[in-house]
Amino acid sequence: MKTTFGDNLKKIRSEKGLTQEELGKKINVHPNHISRYERGETSPSAETLKAFADALEVTIDELVVGNRKKLLSDSINDIELVKLVKKVELLPDAEKQTVKSLLDAYIFRYETQTRLTVV
Repeated sequence: MKTTFGDNLKKIRSEKGLTQEELGKKINVHPNHISRYERGETSPSAETLKAFADALEVTIDELVVGNRKKLLSDSINDIELVKLVKKVELLPDAEKQTVKSLLDAYIFRYETQTRLTVV
């Protein structure tokens, strides 16, 4: 299930230990509006979105999309693969590119073989 802005706002606000009223006071928005945002009934303006991000000390991206690293590890079921990808991230750029090229070549070969055996 895809998380929404409202889901992310509620989660981050709760993690920061803020009530809707407290957050509303920080950004000069009525708590009822915050409740509507969290329920997905309405969307904030760009200005309000920036105010939320500043008040919650997160990026706008995290509010809108969520935690990208967590999304990645949640979307990959193979824990060992996630660990390998995290290790590859620590490599120098040239080495990372080598690993990407190797993966591209292997996947290309696999897909080509699969298409040839289906015919």
